[in-house]
Amino acid sequence: MTEFDIDILDSGKLVEAIKPIMAGQNPAIQGAVLGDLMAMWLAGHPDFIREAMLELQMSHIRRLMPIMEARLFGGHGHPQNQGKPS
Repeated sequence: MTEFDIDILDSGKLVEAIKPIMAGQNPAIQGAVLGDLMAMWLAGHPDFIREAMLELQMSHIRRLMPIMEARLFGGHGHPQNQGKPS
C-alpha cells in the first residue's frame, strides 16, 4: 500500500467522523464550515502556491461530485436533475 493509499483511507475515516456533525445542518451552514476549513488549509501554504492548491482541490471536487451524487441518490442522480441533460 502506498502513502497515497493510506492518505485516502485516513481521509475517508475523517470524513466518516465529520458526517454526523454536519448531518442535518442547514446547507448554508455546511458551506460556511467547508469554506472556513478550506481557507484555513490554504492559509497554511505560502502565497505562491495557494492558487494552484485551490485549482487542484476544485478539480478533485468536480471529479468526486458524480460519485457522491450516485451514493446519495442512487443511479438516477439528484431528483431535481432527473431528465435534464448533464
